[in-house]
Amino acid sequence: MKVIYKEADIPRLRERTIFFDANILFSLFFTIDPNDWAQINYSRIFSKLKNHENKLIFDVIIVSEVVNRALRMEYKRHLRKYEIKENDVPYKEFRNSEEGKIAWQKTCEMMCNVILPQFSVVEKSWNMDEIDMILGLQGDFNDLLIANLCKEKNYVLLTNDTDFVEADVDVLSLNSRFLDILPNLK
Repeated sequence: MKVIYKEADIPRLRERTIFFDANILFSLFFTIDPNDWAQINYSRIFSKLKNHENKLIFDVIIVSEVVNRALRMEYKRHLRKYEIKENDVPYKEFRNSEEGKIAWQKTCEMMCNVILPQFSVVEKSWNMDEIDMILGLQGDFNDLLIANLCKEKNYVLLTNDTDFVEADVDVLSLNSRFLDILPNLK
């Protein structure tokens, strides 16, 4: 049975492994607005989890989501800066441009030098039965993979994403909508 944890529950999670969703990593490391609600609040959660010496993890799916989203953000910034429409410079063209290559390098440096040293990266080999089972479900495919991994390994998922409402996994979240949707099963 899943449990929904709030910030005040962090001391109870001392022995648990915390799986970071991409939206949390993005808020922590790629948000540039110092007043951003998610950046401020999830930075506090991140600090508390580190202070409690929780094992902090994610997998290659999260790396992919964060890198791709960071590059898309740089692409949108490029379009605004030069007042260009998406149809005039498709994303793949930007990605292969000099500015796109710089964005790739900056993103990879952030991932390798800042993010990865603070986490463990876990992996899972998927068998055909598991893939068939996940393909039979409805939703974001990556989210379904993450939920399956968290359930199998008994990880607590740190997320701000209500797409995990139907997932049978323990969740730590500050999203009030998420907390309202799911009963706190303690």
